[in-house]
Amino acid sequence: MADVIQTVVLNDRIKNDTFESINFIFSDGVPNPIDITTWIFRLQFRLKSKTGKIMKDVSVGTGLTITDGPNGVLRLDTFELDWPAATYYYDINANTGTKTKTYIQGTMEVVQDTTYD
Repeated sequence: MADVIQTVVLNDRIKNDTFESINFIFSDGVPNPIDITTWIFRLQFRLKSKTGKIMKDVSVGTGLTITDGPNGVLRLDTFELDWPAATYYYDINANTGTKTKTYIQGTMEVVQDTTYD
């Protein structure tokens, strides 16, 4: 398996909208899928920097779902996005059983909504 960290910039999201679930694919870069069936995952979103305030902290069973382990598919489940408009940094940390590593990182913009209470 290649030890390459994927950078995935997520599409802009609108504040107070529902964040629809998205899939992340783990592959060896060739791209052959990596079997993630037994891996332990953690994902955090942080406000404005990689060391900023934690806005979301999830793992499998609390916001992440392995939907197709043999084909390397991990889903970030749907949630209500009630965060301030700003740039958010995230990464996905995985414990493979033999090592712990960040495999995916990126950013996401939350844009102020126009229609709100």
